[in-house]
Amino acid sequence: GIVTLVHEGRIVYQRVLTWIINKVSRTILKSAFVAIGFLVTGRLVMSALGIIVLVFLTDFVKITLSTDHVDGSPRPETWNMRTPVLVGAALGVLMVAETLALLWVGWQLFDLGAQEPVLQTFSFQLLFYFALFSIVSARERRRFWTSWPSGTLIAALCLDGIAGTLLSVVGIPGLMPVPWHQTVFVLVAAIICSLVINDFVKTALFRR
Repeated sequence: GIVTLVHEGRIVYQRVLTWIINKVSRTILKSAFVAIGFLVTGRLVMSALGIIVLVFLTDFVKITLSTDHVDGSPRPETWNMRTPVLVGAALGVLMVAETLALLWVGWQLFDLGAQEPVLQTFSFQLLFYFALFSIVSARERRRFWTSWPSGTLIAALCLDGIAGTLLSVVGIPGLMPVPWHQTVFVLVAAIICSLVINDFVKTALFRR
């Protein structure tokens, strides 16, 4: 029974790490992106409704992390929260830089400055897709493909992705619809940034 208890304890610890990294990085991303975006563009880059919808959609996915397949560390753990907080902060700052760079590119490609509602939907898509794929990365201290997520988490990610995409493409009052090519641009950029660049940085930080 002792071996099982130690194993389960390490699994719980890994889930705590995942939650902390995700919470710290996402908080930095949302607050800094909105604030800096407003200061640079002079526009409200995210509507209040967009933020509410974003929180509503992504919170359900974060809940399903409790069902995820997690491997405990093969070595004893120390209850040191400094490391996950620093990793989360570093990833948050990196994501802020990436999303602001993509906002600038989108501003040039899609003329986002012409209509503020289109700008707000574009920003919603940026934060939404980064939120989804950062969860996939944050659940592992190693590369994200090292372990397979639980069926519940995969289903939640897929359903959430479909819902968020439909909301931004079809549109609702307060969230103006945008064309498919713009959505594909944001989706591909989020995948590259979250699952290639940021996942590599995360792994390197944990190794140090």
